[in-house]
This record gives sequence, structure tokens and C-alpha cells, in this order.
Amino acid sequence: MQTSSDPAFLYKGFVEYALRSKWVRPDNLADDHYVAEVEVAVDRSGKISHPEGKKGSDDSRWDDSVRAAIAATKSLDRPPPTNFPPRIVVRFDVQDATEPVIQ
Repeated sequence: MQTSSDPAFLYKGFVEYALRSKWVRPDNLADDHYVAEVEVAVDRSGKISHPEGKKGSDDSRWDDSVRAAIAATKSLDRPPPTNFPPRIVVRFDVQDATEPVIQ
């Protein structure tokens, strides 16, 4: 079981926050139930690359906005911990409230 003190768990939250902060959702879409999942590589320096769509929303404008967010985030300002996996899946969806990264 991962806890909020696990460095890999915390860094995954940091990656998700960095990507979502660049995300500009399209206006005028009833997207409450849309979900997109993208797997990305994170190298030892924090560079994000090789995005691979795992799940799309079935709306090209919405999915394009997710791709643009990933393209706009080339790297992070700190490297991952040594136990961080080389690829992770990041979920983009609309939530009323997000879970805190650090509890």
C-alpha cells in the first residue's frame, strides 16, 4: 500500500499537477463524464516524453486539449525519486473536487 509519504506517490501527484495546470478545457462542452488517460515517460532528469493515449473521451476537441497540455509540458523542475517508474498513466477528467496530493 502506498502512503502519502512515499516519494514516488508524491512525485506522481507532482507530474499530474504539472500536466493538468497546462490543460485548457474547451468551452461549451458537456464534458462532466469525459475521461482521457495518457501514459507518459518520465526520465531521470524529469523530462516528459513519448505520450501514448490509453483512453479517449470520444470528443476530438477535448482529446486535443489533453494532447496540447502534454505537449506544453516538456520537463519538470525537479527529477523523480530513484524508485519512480519510467512510465506513468495520467488521468484527465472533470471532478467536483480533487484529492489532495499531500494529506
